[in-house]
Amino acid sequence: MSDIRTEQRLLRDAAKRYAADGERIKRDRAAAEADRRRERNAAAQRARASGLTPAEIRDITGWSSETVRQALNPDAYDQAVRSRTQRRKANRVPQPRGDER
Repeated sequence: MSDIRTEQRLLRDAAKRYAADGERIKRDRAAAEADRRRERNAAAQRARASGLTPAEIRDITGWSSETVRQALNPDAYDQAVRSRTQRRKANRVPQPRGDER
């Protein structure tokens, strides 16, 4: 009987560690992505300040026009994320829960 309780406790502890590790990985990934975006934006802004046009930046980097626009105007990135989030929420189709199927 105690073996079952021990296994249940071990399983519960493993599940908690797994969830905590997943949250830590998400935070680390988000921070790394933000750093990469800042570096990208700084490089694009330096290129623009040195006289390159957005079209030239696009051609040199291979980025889309929208990516160049967001790199040159970081507020545009935030606005695009908000719009995308709102659109996804508006189009979300509720999924039945396990007991509602």
